[in-house]
Amino acid sequence: MTLKERFPAFTGRNYRLFWTAQFISLTGVWMQSVAQGWLIYKLSMSPAALAAAAIALSAPVFVFSVFGGLAADFVDRKKLLVSTQIAASVPALILYYITATDKASVEWIIALAAMTGVVNAFEYPARHAMTAEIVTRDKLTSAVTLQAVAFNATRMIGSSAAGFIIVVSSPAICFLINFVSYLTGALLYSMIEQEAASTGGDSVKNTRSIADGIKFILKRRDITGVLIIVAAVSLFGIPFIPMLPLFAEGVLHSGADGLGMLSGITGAGSMIAAITVACMPEISHKGRNMVFSAFFFAFSLFLFARSTNLYFSMAALAAAGWGIVCILALANCFIQHKCPSHMRGRVMAVFSFALVGLAPVGHAVMGYSAGKLGVADAVSMSSLICILIVIAGGVNLIKNPA
Repeated sequence: MTLKERFPAFTGRNYRLFWTAQFISLTGVWMQSVAQGWLIYKLSMSPAALAAAAIALSAPVFVFSVFGGLAADFVDRKKLLVSTQIAASVPALILYYITATDKASVEWIIALAAMTGVVNAFEYPARHAMTAEIVTRDKLTSAVTLQAVAFNATRMIGSSAAGFIIVVSSPAICFLINFVSYLTGALLYSMIEQEAASTGGDSVKNTRSIADGIKFILKRRDITGVLIIVAAVSLFGIPFIPMLPLFAEGVLHSGADGLGMLSGITGAGSMIAAITVACMPEISHKGRNMVFSAFFFAFSLFLFARSTNLYFSMAALAAAGWGIVCILALANCFIQHKCPSHMRGRVMAVFSFALVGLAPVGHAVMGYSAGKLGVADAVSMSSLICILIVIAGGVNLIKNPA
Protein backbone atom coordinates (compact mmCIF):
# COMPACT_ATOMS: atom_id res chain seq x y z
CA MET A 1 0.00 0.00 0.00
CA THR A 2 1.43 3.39 -1.02
CA LEU A 3 1.63 6.42 1.26
CA LYS A 4 -1.21 8.15 -0.59
CA GLU A 5 -3.40 5.04 -0.38
CA ARG A 6 -2.79 4.80 3.37
CA PHE A 7 -3.25 8.55 3.88
CA PRO A 8 -5.72 9.61 1.14
CA ALA A 9 -5.80 13.27 2.17
CA PHE A 10 -2.23 13.58 0.86
CA THR A 11 -3.42 13.02 -2.72
CA GLY A 12 -4.34 16.70 -2.97
CA ARG A 13 -1.66 19.37 -3.49
CA ASN A 14 -3.57 21.91 -1.42
CA TYR A 15 -3.75 19.61 1.58
CA ARG A 16 -0.04 18.77 1.31
CA LEU A 17 0.78 22.49 1.45
CA PHE A 18 -1.71 22.98 4.30
CA TRP A 19 -0.24 20.09 6.31
CA THR A 20 3.39 21.08 5.67
CA ALA A 21 2.69 24.66 6.77
CA GLN A 22 1.28 23.37 10.04
CA PHE A 23 4.15 20.94 10.56
CA ILE A 24 6.82 23.62 10.19
CA SER A 25 4.95 26.24 12.19
CA LEU A 26 4.06 23.87 15.03
CA THR A 27 7.64 22.67 15.35
CA GLY A 28 8.61 26.23 16.19
CA VAL A 29 5.63 26.64 18.51
CA TRP A 30 6.61 23.59 20.58
CA MET A 31 10.23 24.72 20.76
CA GLN A 32 9.09 28.10 22.06
CA SER A 33 6.65 26.50 24.51
CA VAL A 34 9.34 24.39 26.19
CA ALA A 35 11.95 27.17 26.16
CA GLN A 36 9.46 29.70 27.52
CA GLY A 37 8.43 27.42 30.37
CA TRP A 38 12.05 26.78 31.29
CA LEU A 39 12.91 30.49 31.14
CA ILE A 40 9.96 31.46 33.35
CA TYR A 41 10.85 28.77 35.87
CA LYS A 42 14.48 29.91 36.05
CA LEU A 43 13.44 33.56 36.40
CA SER A 44 10.79 32.98 39.07
CA MET A 45 11.05 29.42 40.48
CA SER A 46 7.27 29.73 40.86
CA PRO A 47 4.39 27.47 39.75
CA ALA A 48 2.14 30.53 39.85
CA ALA A 49 4.29 32.25 37.21
CA LEU A 50 4.13 29.16 34.97
CA ALA A 51 0.36 29.09 35.36
CA ALA A 52 0.11 32.84 34.69
CA ALA A 53 1.93 32.49 31.36
CA ALA A 54 -0.35 29.62 30.36
CA ILE A 55 -3.39 31.69 31.33
CA ALA A 56 -2.12 34.65 29.32
CA LEU A 57 -1.80 32.45 26.24
CA SER A 58 -5.24 30.86 26.51
CA ALA A 59 -7.37 33.64 28.07
CA PRO A 60 -7.69 35.58 24.78
CA VAL A 61 -9.15 32.44 23.20
CA PHE A 62 -11.76 32.48 25.98
CA VAL A 63 -12.66 36.08 25.09
CA PHE A 64 -12.25 36.21 21.31
CA SER A 65 -12.75 32.67 19.94
CA VAL A 66 -16.41 33.25 19.04
CA PHE A 67 -15.38 36.30 17.03
CA GLY A 68 -12.63 34.25 15.43
CA GLY A 69 -15.26 31.70 14.44
CA LEU A 70 -17.44 34.40 12.94
CA ALA A 71 -14.45 35.69 10.97
CA ALA A 72 -13.72 32.15 9.75
CA ASP A 73 -17.26 31.92 8.36
CA PHE A 74 -17.32 35.28 6.57
CA VAL A 75 -13.69 36.15 5.75
CA ASP A 76 -11.42 34.41 3.23
CA ARG A 77 -9.94 31.64 5.39
CA LYS A 78 -6.70 31.44 3.43
CA LYS A 79 -6.00 35.15 3.90
CA LEU A 80 -6.95 34.86 7.55
CA LEU A 81 -4.45 32.03 8.08
CA VAL A 82 -1.64 33.90 6.32
CA SER A 83 -2.36 37.03 8.37
CA THR A 84 -2.38 35.17 11.68
CA GLN A 85 0.94 33.47 10.93
CA ILE A 86 2.58 36.83 10.22
CA ALA A 87 1.00 38.40 13.31
CA ALA A 88 2.15 35.53 15.56
CA SER A 89 5.74 35.93 14.36
CA VAL A 90 5.98 39.38 15.97
CA PRO A 91 5.81 38.26 19.65
CA ALA A 92 8.27 35.45 18.84
CA LEU A 93 10.78 37.94 17.44
CA ILE A 94 10.39 40.26 20.45
CA LEU A 95 10.86 37.31 22.80
CA TYR A 96 14.05 36.37 20.98
CA TYR A 97 15.40 39.92 21.30
CA ILE A 98 14.71 40.40 25.01
CA THR A 99 16.12 36.97 25.85
CA ALA A 100 19.25 37.36 23.72
CA THR A 101 19.94 40.76 25.31
CA ASP A 102 19.23 39.59 28.90
CA LYS A 103 16.20 41.85 29.21
CA ALA A 104 13.65 39.07 29.66
CA SER A 105 11.29 39.20 32.63
CA VAL A 106 8.25 37.21 33.66
CA GLU A 107 6.08 40.26 32.97
CA TRP A 108 7.40 40.61 29.41
CA ILE A 109 6.92 36.92 28.70
CA ILE A 110 3.33 36.97 29.98
CA ALA A 111 2.50 40.05 27.90
CA LEU A 112 3.89 38.45 24.73
CA ALA A 113 2.00 35.22 25.48
CA ALA A 114 -1.21 37.26 25.66
CA MET A 115 -0.45 38.82 22.25
CA THR A 116 0.01 35.35 20.78
CA GLY A 117 -3.22 34.21 22.41
CA VAL A 118 -5.22 36.92 20.63
CA VAL A 119 -3.83 35.73 17.30
CA ASN A 120 -4.62 32.11 18.18
CA ALA A 121 -8.27 32.99 18.83
CA PHE A 122 -8.62 33.78 15.12
CA GLU A 123 -6.20 31.16 13.79
CA TYR A 124 -7.71 28.05 15.43
CA PRO A 125 -11.26 28.29 13.97
CA ALA A 126 -9.97 29.28 10.52
CA ARG A 127 -7.54 26.35 10.38
CA HIS A 128 -10.10 23.80 11.55
CA ALA A 129 -12.81 25.13 9.23
CA MET A 130 -10.51 25.25 6.21
CA THR A 131 -9.66 21.56 6.56
CA ALA A 132 -13.10 20.56 5.30
CA GLU A 133 -12.82 23.00 2.39
CA ILE A 134 -9.65 21.57 0.82
CA VAL A 135 -10.47 17.84 1.00
CA THR A 136 -13.50 15.86 -0.09
CA ARG A 137 -15.82 14.48 2.57
CA ASP A 138 -14.54 10.91 2.19
CA LYS A 139 -11.01 12.12 3.01
CA LEU A 140 -11.98 14.30 5.99
CA THR A 141 -11.17 11.72 8.68
CA SER A 142 -7.75 11.18 7.09
CA ALA A 143 -7.15 14.94 6.91
CA VAL A 144 -8.11 15.60 10.54
CA THR A 145 -6.04 12.75 11.92
CA LEU A 146 -3.03 13.68 9.79
CA GLN A 147 -3.20 17.10 11.43
CA ALA A 148 -3.03 15.29 14.77
CA VAL A 149 0.05 13.48 13.44
CA ALA A 150 1.63 16.85 12.62
CA PHE A 151 0.70 18.32 16.00
CA ASN A 152 2.22 15.46 17.97
CA ALA A 153 5.20 14.72 15.75
CA THR A 154 6.19 18.36 16.11
CA ARG A 155 5.65 18.16 19.86
CA MET A 156 8.13 15.29 20.01
CA ILE A 157 10.63 16.90 17.62
CA GLY A 158 10.27 20.48 18.85
CA SER A 159 10.27 19.64 22.56
CA SER A 160 13.31 17.37 22.31
CA ALA A 161 15.18 19.90 20.16
CA ALA A 162 14.34 22.69 22.61
CA GLY A 163 15.69 20.68 25.54
CA PHE A 164 18.95 20.11 23.65
CA ILE A 165 19.27 23.76 22.56
CA ILE A 166 18.63 25.04 26.09
CA VAL A 167 21.46 22.85 27.40
CA VAL A 168 24.04 23.68 24.71
CA SER A 169 23.06 27.27 23.89
CA SER A 170 20.18 29.53 24.95
CA PRO A 171 16.35 29.58 24.96
CA ALA A 172 16.63 32.61 22.67
CA ILE A 173 17.53 30.33 19.74
CA CYS A 174 14.22 28.50 20.16
CA PHE A 175 12.32 31.78 19.91
CA LEU A 176 14.21 32.77 16.76
CA ILE A 177 13.43 29.41 15.14
CA ASN A 178 9.75 29.90 15.98
CA PHE A 179 9.80 33.33 14.30
CA VAL A 180 11.18 31.78 11.10
CA SER A 181 8.71 28.88 11.26
CA TYR A 182 5.73 31.26 11.39
CA LEU A 183 6.89 33.11 8.28
CA THR A 184 7.50 29.82 6.47
CA GLY A 185 3.98 28.71 7.38
CA ALA A 186 2.55 31.97 6.02
CA LEU A 187 4.38 31.43 2.71
CA LEU A 188 3.08 27.88 2.32
CA TYR A 189 -0.50 28.85 3.18
CA SER A 190 -0.32 31.59 0.53
CA MET A 191 0.54 28.94 -2.11
CA ILE A 192 -2.77 27.09 -1.63
CA GLU A 193 -4.90 27.45 -4.75
CA GLN A 194 -8.57 28.33 -4.42
CA GLU A 195 -11.30 28.45 -7.00
CA ALA A 196 -13.19 30.90 -4.80
CA ALA A 197 -12.70 32.55 -1.44
CA SER A 198 -12.87 29.88 1.23
CA THR A 199 -15.60 31.00 3.62
CA GLY A 200 -18.80 29.57 4.88
CA GLY A 201 -20.64 31.95 2.58
CA ASP A 202 -23.65 34.11 3.31
CA SER A 203 -26.34 32.11 1.57
CA VAL A 204 -28.09 31.28 4.81
CA LYS A 205 -29.13 34.64 6.21
CA ASN A 206 -30.48 33.38 9.50
CA THR A 207 -27.14 31.91 10.55
CA ARG A 208 -25.03 35.06 10.54
CA SER A 209 -24.83 35.59 14.28
CA ILE A 210 -22.73 34.02 16.98
CA ALA A 211 -25.93 33.17 18.86
CA ASP A 212 -27.13 31.01 15.97
CA GLY A 213 -23.98 28.92 16.24
CA ILE A 214 -24.63 28.35 19.95
CA LYS A 215 -28.27 27.45 19.27
CA PHE A 216 -27.23 24.92 16.65
CA ILE A 217 -24.90 23.20 19.13
CA LEU A 218 -27.49 23.13 21.93
CA LYS A 219 -30.00 21.44 19.64
CA ARG A 220 -27.51 18.67 18.96
CA ARG A 221 -27.11 16.59 22.12
CA ASP A 222 -24.41 14.50 20.48
CA ILE A 223 -22.22 17.52 19.72
CA THR A 224 -22.91 18.97 23.17
CA GLY A 225 -21.81 15.71 24.81
CA VAL A 226 -18.57 15.66 22.85
CA LEU A 227 -17.83 19.27 23.81
CA ILE A 228 -18.41 18.50 27.51
CA ILE A 229 -15.75 15.77 27.38
CA VAL A 230 -13.33 18.10 25.58
CA ALA A 231 -14.00 20.82 28.18
CA ALA A 232 -13.33 18.38 31.05
CA VAL A 233 -10.00 17.39 29.53
CA SER A 234 -9.13 21.06 28.99
CA LEU A 235 -10.00 22.09 32.54
CA PHE A 236 -8.60 19.17 34.51
CA GLY A 237 -6.23 17.30 32.20
CA ILE A 238 -4.18 19.53 29.93
CA PRO A 239 -3.11 22.04 32.66
CA PHE A 240 -0.43 19.56 33.75
CA ILE A 241 1.69 20.57 30.73
CA PRO A 242 2.94 23.96 32.08
CA MET A 243 3.87 22.15 35.30
CA LEU A 244 6.36 19.83 33.57
CA PRO A 245 9.37 22.03 34.51
CA LEU A 246 8.39 21.51 38.18
CA PHE A 247 8.21 17.74 37.71
CA ALA A 248 11.51 17.66 35.81
CA GLU A 249 13.39 19.78 38.35
CA GLY A 250 11.65 19.21 41.68
CA VAL A 251 10.16 15.70 41.51
CA LEU A 252 12.32 13.75 39.05
CA HIS A 253 15.52 15.82 39.45
CA SER A 254 16.34 15.53 35.74
CA GLY A 255 16.84 19.17 34.69
CA ALA A 256 16.40 20.58 31.18
CA ASP A 257 17.26 17.25 29.56
CA GLY A 258 14.49 15.60 31.56
CA LEU A 259 12.04 18.33 30.60
CA GLY A 260 12.77 17.76 26.93
CA MET A 261 12.37 14.00 27.40
CA LEU A 262 9.04 14.35 29.22
CA SER A 263 7.64 16.72 26.61
CA GLY A 264 9.00 14.67 23.74
CA ILE A 265 7.72 11.30 24.98
CA THR A 266 4.23 12.77 25.36
CA GLY A 267 4.42 13.72 21.71
CA ALA A 268 5.72 10.26 20.78
CA GLY A 269 2.71 8.54 22.35
CA SER A 270 0.43 11.06 20.72
CA MET A 271 2.02 10.54 17.31
CA ILE A 272 1.59 6.77 17.50
CA ALA A 273 -2.10 7.27 18.26
CA ALA A 274 -2.51 9.81 15.47
CA ILE A 275 -0.85 7.58 12.86
CA THR A 276 -2.99 4.63 13.97
CA VAL A 277 -6.20 6.64 13.64
CA ALA A 278 -5.08 8.17 10.33
CA CYS A 279 -4.55 4.71 8.83
CA MET A 280 -8.15 3.74 9.55
CA PRO A 281 -10.49 4.37 6.59
CA GLU A 282 -13.37 5.22 8.92
CA ILE A 283 -13.92 5.12 12.67
CA SER A 284 -17.13 3.67 14.04
CA HIS A 285 -18.60 4.47 17.45
CA LYS A 286 -16.70 7.75 17.73
CA GLY A 287 -18.58 8.89 20.84
CA ARG A 288 -17.99 5.68 22.78
CA ASN A 289 -14.34 5.48 21.78
CA MET A 290 -13.79 9.10 22.76
CA VAL A 291 -15.14 8.46 26.27
CA PHE A 292 -12.88 5.43 26.72
CA SER A 293 -9.90 7.44 25.44
CA ALA A 294 -10.65 10.26 27.89
CA PHE A 295 -10.75 7.81 30.80
CA PHE A 296 -7.47 6.23 29.66
CA PHE A 297 -5.82 9.66 29.39
CA ALA A 298 -6.90 10.79 32.87
CA PHE A 299 -5.87 7.50 34.51
CA SER A 300 -2.44 7.64 32.83
CA LEU A 301 -2.05 11.21 34.05
CA PHE A 302 -2.79 10.06 37.61
CA LEU A 303 -0.06 7.41 37.33
CA PHE A 304 2.38 10.04 36.08
CA ALA A 305 1.58 12.35 39.00
CA ARG A 306 2.32 9.60 41.54
CA SER A 307 5.62 8.56 39.94
CA THR A 308 9.08 9.52 41.20
CA ASN A 309 10.95 7.53 38.53
CA LEU A 310 11.84 9.28 35.26
CA TYR A 311 11.31 6.24 33.06
CA PHE A 312 7.98 5.25 34.60
CA SER A 313 6.90 8.89 34.27
CA MET A 314 7.86 8.83 30.60
CA ALA A 315 5.82 5.65 30.04
CA ALA A 316 2.79 7.18 31.77
CA LEU A 317 3.08 10.37 29.71
CA ALA A 318 3.38 8.36 26.49
CA ALA A 319 0.11 6.64 27.42
CA ALA A 320 -1.49 9.98 28.30
CA GLY A 321 -0.34 11.39 24.97
CA TRP A 322 -1.92 8.43 23.19
CA GLY A 323 -5.20 9.02 24.99
CA ILE A 324 -5.45 12.74 24.40
CA VAL A 325 -4.88 12.46 20.66
CA CYS A 326 -7.61 9.86 20.37
CA ILE A 327 -9.95 12.20 22.26
CA LEU A 328 -9.26 15.23 20.10
CA ALA A 329 -9.07 13.40 16.76
CA LEU A 330 -12.37 11.62 17.38
CA ALA A 331 -14.04 14.81 18.64
CA ASN A 332 -12.78 16.85 15.70
CA CYS A 333 -13.85 14.23 13.13
CA PHE A 334 -17.25 13.86 14.78
CA ILE A 335 -17.97 17.59 14.78
CA GLN A 336 -16.61 18.22 11.27
CA HIS A 337 -18.86 15.49 9.87
CA LYS A 338 -21.94 16.79 11.68
CA CYS A 339 -21.61 20.49 10.78
CA PRO A 340 -22.85 22.18 7.59
CA SER A 341 -20.28 24.43 5.88
CA HIS A 342 -21.98 27.71 6.78
CA MET A 343 -21.86 26.80 10.50
CA ARG A 344 -18.46 25.15 10.64
CA GLY A 345 -16.42 28.20 11.62
CA ARG A 346 -18.62 29.05 14.58
CA VAL A 347 -18.99 25.47 15.79
CA MET A 348 -15.24 24.92 15.55
CA ALA A 349 -14.80 28.18 17.46
CA VAL A 350 -16.81 26.64 20.31
CA PHE A 351 -14.63 23.54 20.01
CA SER A 352 -11.56 25.80 20.31
CA PHE A 353 -13.21 27.56 23.26
CA ALA A 354 -13.80 24.24 25.03
CA LEU A 355 -10.26 23.04 24.29
CA VAL A 356 -8.25 26.25 24.74
CA GLY A 357 -10.56 29.01 25.97
CA LEU A 358 -11.46 27.25 29.21
CA ALA A 359 -7.82 26.50 29.92
CA PRO A 360 -7.23 29.74 31.93
CA VAL A 361 -9.55 28.43 34.63
CA GLY A 362 -7.75 25.08 34.69
CA HIS A 363 -4.32 26.71 34.70
CA ALA A 364 -5.32 29.08 37.52
CA VAL A 365 -6.61 26.21 39.66
CA MET A 366 -3.55 24.10 38.85
CA GLY A 367 -1.13 26.92 39.68
CA TYR A 368 -2.87 27.63 42.99
CA SER A 369 -3.14 23.94 43.90
CA ALA A 370 0.50 23.26 43.01
CA GLY A 371 1.58 26.11 45.27
CA LYS A 372 -0.53 24.88 48.18
CA LEU A 373 -0.41 21.08 47.83
CA GLY A 374 2.68 20.47 45.73
CA VAL A 375 2.63 19.77 42.01
CA ALA A 376 2.28 15.98 42.30
CA ASP A 377 -0.79 16.14 44.55
CA ALA A 378 -2.32 18.92 42.47
CA VAL A 379 -2.09 16.91 39.23
CA SER A 380 -3.33 13.77 41.02
CA MET A 381 -6.43 15.57 42.27
CA SER A 382 -7.08 17.17 38.90
CA SER A 383 -6.84 13.85 37.04
CA LEU A 384 -9.31 12.20 39.44
CA ILE A 385 -11.81 15.02 38.90
CA CYS A 386 -11.37 14.58 35.16
CA ILE A 387 -12.15 10.86 35.47
CA LEU A 388 -15.36 11.57 37.38
CA ILE A 389 -16.61 14.13 34.85
CA VAL A 390 -15.77 11.88 31.91
CA ILE A 391 -17.73 9.02 33.48
CA ALA A 392 -20.72 11.24 34.30
CA GLY A 393 -20.72 13.14 31.01
CA GLY A 394 -19.99 10.17 28.79
CA VAL A 395 -22.96 8.00 29.76
CA ASN A 396 -25.14 9.25 26.90
CA LEU A 397 -22.36 8.86 24.32
CA ILE A 398 -21.70 5.29 25.48
CA LYS A 399 -25.38 4.38 25.29
CA ASN A 400 -25.81 6.09 21.92
CA PRO A 401 -22.45 5.79 20.11
CA ALA A 402 -22.04 7.74 16.86
